[in-house]
Amino acid sequence: MGLIANIKTNKLVALQNILFKTNEKKLQVSKEFLETVTQNYINKQMKTVNTCIESVYATKIPKVFFSDYDLAVSTLDELIVMEEYYEFKFPGPSDYKKRFIEKTGDNIDCMIGRLWKSVQHSASSEEELSEKYKSAIEKLLVYSDRMTEQNMNTINQLHISVFGYDIYGNKPEEEKTDT
Repeated sequence: MGLIANIKTNKLVALQNILFKTNEKKLQVSKEFLETVTQNYINKQMKTVNTCIESVYATKIPKVFFSDYDLAVSTLDELIVMEEYYEFKFPGPSDYKKRFIEKTGDNIDCMIGRLWKSVQHSASSEEELSEKYKSAIEKLLVYSDRMTEQNMNTINQLHISVFGYDIYGNKPEEEKTDT
């Protein structure tokens, strides 16, 4: 018994209530059992975080990206609560979440790039390619409220490169030349 051996009883009760979603006033299980449940809970949550983050780094589907992103963040939030009761190796959930969120814009840009390459390699005709590009842009724009200005600029530039006008329907201004 190592994880929770030195935790005071009131904290053990609080930990028990978190893990079992109860509101007990006294410890209802043994310390040994609580330690096992705590370790199993943390392992399960870390596996979820790792699986979601692997998906965020690999998927080309915006819906999957944002769903797994949200699940990773909410699971990290659950683990952050556990930092009071369990000593995590560095980086702990708080640090890990901070680093993950800091890279959100870059991760979105990478997902956009993967999606765009996938579209380029999947079409058999120019007409099909144009439809797939249009569909990809639409799928990305569903999440425009979650994207940085740089992400939106990337999408806009890709749209202009294919359709000759921006996502708002405006033709880009022609470069002025001095004569």
